[in-house]
Amino acid sequence: TMTKEEKTSKIISIIFHPLIVPTYGMIFMFMVVPYLKVMFMVSKALFLFYILSFFVMTCLFPVLTLLYMYKKKLISTLYVGERKERFYPLIITLAYYVVYLIFFALKVSDTITTFMLLIPIIGMLLAFILTFFIKVSFHSIAMGAMLGFLFVLPNIRQYLYIVIALF
Repeated sequence: TMTKEEKTSKIISIIFHPLIVPTYGMIFMFMVVPYLKVMFMVSKALFLFYILSFFVMTCLFPVLTLLYMYKKKLISTLYVGERKERFYPLIITLAYYVVYLIFFALKVSDTITTFMLLIPIIGMLLAFILTFFIKVSFHSIAMGAMLGFLFVLPNIRQYLYIVIALF
């Protein structure tokens, strides 16, 4: 059985899983960027379309791909703990992001949304390269990318400095 600390750690790890963190960023972006906030208030259907399509392409499809790879024994665990097993899941997830970028973000011609997608793409490329040499923490890369993204959002920087100072 798991201890209370292990359970808490597992819950936090799931809540802040690298595949879901970008969706949190997208939702947050719609709530704080002035013109996106207006779009969110004017058309909840458009907001839901963006969030759900983003979630499907950047979280759900990669998870389903991992499950498929696990079932076909291409990876030994769903945690992808082995450094050598991380290449294909990274490339496939990266492909989902690029597809989303091409078909959704570039159609809107929205600089902030495009930038929001480029940050995890760059993070995954960095993780892919580093994985040749060392085992990289995907959680750390996701949280670092999120923090970097938050720093470029308008009206957020001053609050981030306070939050960072508290830690």
